[in-house]
Amino acid sequence: MVGAPELPTGVVYEVYGEENSGKTSVALHFIRALQANPWTTTVFIDGEHSITRGHFQQYGIDTQRVHFAQPQTMDIGLKLLTASAQQRIAGLVVIDGLNAMPTEMELSESLGGYSKRSEREAARLITKSFQSLISTLWDQGATVLVLNQIRHRPGLDGVWQEFVSGGRLLPILCPLRIRMGNPVVHHDPTGTPTHFSADLAVTRNRLQPGKIGSVRADFPFITPRTTRAG
Repeated sequence: MVGAPELPTGVVYEVYGEENSGKTSVALHFIRALQANPWTTTVFIDGEHSITRGHFQQYGIDTQRVHFAQPQTMDIGLKLLTASAQQRIAGLVVIDGLNAMPTEMELSESLGGYSKRSEREAARLITKSFQSLISTLWDQGATVLVLNQIRHRPGLDGVWQEFVSGGRLLPILCPLRIRMGNPVVHHDPTGTPTHFSADLAVTRNRLQPGKIGSVRADFPFITPRTTRAG
């Protein structure tokens, strides 16, 4: 599943889940697996500003083959995403924390927190960007991996409902969507973290339509310095 270099190129994949569910760690394993091809480079857009180049090294990733950016707004992050694919800067573009980046509208109007208007603006930006990417990804043979955090909003009945950024288009574009949850870091007898495990639920799979369901997967740490699941 995630981490398999043989995944088809030219499409968008989404890994989503609650905060600290292991999404970033899985993406780093994916990058390391793809680097088995010595010609593969990656663009990593860190919208959450939560990692450093040291995290890449901890997962055995060649940082010389990773273009790393931490944009201040969603507008800038999506422009980087589009440019990276159009110019074929990298075979894989990872955008981590799509909904963590405020829009320029939010900053200018100081909305802060959740609002219907800020959600609509974010969905509009994402829809516009990914619509322009569809043909580009196919033509350039690039792959986009979106890491999305589950958020909550009030429903009509007053009950808070789950949603992820991207509006209606992003889930439709993704032939493979994986929800992560219940991460656990495992340690050896000396207390050194060795790997983490998490539940991976395939909620959409157009690559292999019959394979929908959940699995408990293990992801080894490359060095003993990593202590969090992502």
